[in-house]
Amino acid sequence: MKREMETRLIEMLSRTGDNSVIIIEGARQVGKSYAVNRVLESRGETVLSFDLEKSLVLRRQIDATEDFEDFKMLMRDQYGLKENSILFFDEAQESKQLPKYVKSFKEDFPGIRVILTGSSMNRFFPRDVRIPVGRFRSLCVFGFSFTEFVEYVRGEELADYIRSSPEKVSKSRHDLYIRLYDDYMKVGGYPEAVIAYAENGRWMNVIDEIMASLEEDFERKEEYQPQIFSDAIIAISNHIGSPSKYTHFNTTKYFAKSIITALRKWHIA
Repeated sequence: MKREMETRLIEMLSRTGDNSVIIIEGARQVGKSYAVNRVLESRGETVLSFDLEKSLVLRRQIDATEDFEDFKMLMRDQYGLKENSILFFDEAQESKQLPKYVKSFKEDFPGIRVILTGSSMNRFFPRDVRIPVGRFRSLCVFGFSFTEFVEYVRGEELADYIRSSPEKVSKSRHDLYIRLYDDYMKVGGYPEAVIAYAENGRWMNVIDEIMASLEEDFERKEEYQPQIFSDAIIAISNHIGSPSKYTHFNTTKYFAKSIITALRKWHIA
């Protein structure tokens, strides 16, 4: 199914003369890689694609490069990078050197468009690397919107009807949308959970696996009280529809504020 963010990505790639790096953020398993690959396949351009969480050899080779010229030689000599290509690095935050090359990707890499994605792109630029303002464009991917949920579960016609913003909706159709919205609030927008809901109804098992994966990531990459991740998610969920307060969290105000800031950076809350 086509994601709504794909239109925005196509627009960014189609800007003539704009060689800005495209950085795509979003929580783990919201469909970033799937959407990017769909767009790239549809364009018919030469694409060199790597997942730096899985391509350990390449990641080590990139981090061993001395400078940007060395990086260019690596990609051309050993990986066949050619002019007028798209270079796509998934889980780009796993590399220590890539952040240092973003400025050069735009200014010294003619004919090559670079796309970087990752689930922890808020940590892509370390403190010792100056953020190259104006050299990249950002796009954030979230889980399925309600419209996308309806399209996957009940078909394109019902979803397009919402997108048309009708002035009046029949009672039967309105009731159907309300039932679907109730389900959407329970299932959420993670694509795998929506697929499980539509196919066999065992979406809660998928949610449990996703949450376990997110919690593991959070514990590995956050330095302060990572154990309150699940408590924070529950506290936010219990007060959905109203503003979250620091008093909702079973910790100090300082750590409550820190966890909320981190969840926002991870695009989870």
